[in-house]
Formats: sequence, structure tokens, C-alpha cells
Amino acid sequence: KDYPFQSFKLSENPETYVVVWGIWSIWSQSNINNAIELFKQNLHPWFCQKCGNRTCDKCQEPINMPMGSDVIYEDGDIRHVMVIGINPGCINPKCTNFKNIVIPAKAGI
Repeated sequence: KDYPFQSFKLSENPETYVVVWGIWSIWSQSNINNAIELFKQNLHPWFCQKCGNRTCDKCQEPINMPMGSDVIYEDGDIRHVMVIGINPGCINPKCTNFKNIVIPAKAGI
């Protein structure tokens, strides 16, 4: 695979681990150790779509809803995007993969 996945423990709790995808060189032991230390400080490391290689396959701009990812919105709200069988398109209006998607409002609002 070009972008294999690997997992590593974040603590002694066997249910606390992270699975990462991407080029092997991105996940050096130094980067893994840094992610573990951030987690121990009650911080939650995350990657933007470009850093995480989750961009449009045509123009490399962010996709509308990166399936299977947690999305951090401008107001700090975090929502998980379910995996669905459609192409969500990207945000680039000049790309043939562009889709103008309206993000749903928070539940209860």
C-alpha cells in the first residue's frame, strides 16, 4: 500500500490507542512520541486535511465532509462525519469535483 496504517498505544489502557494512515516517513518515532505526550497533557492532536492527505484527488483542496473524520468548526464544535456512499465533493469552485454543500446545523438548534 502507498498509504498504510499503523496503530500505537496512547496510555496503558488497552482501549486508548490511535490509528494513523499516511506515508511511513510522516509517522516517525519522534512524531508518535509527540502525539503521545500531547494526549497525556489532555490535548488532542489532529491534522488539517492537507497534512493528513484527505484532500480532493483532482485539485488537492479540502473536501466538503472528510468521511470518517472529526471536523473542528470555527466555533470550536467538533462533529464526526459518518462514512456514506457518496462523493462529498470539494470546496474549490473551479474544480470539476466542486459541490456546494450546506453543513447541517447543530442538533437542537
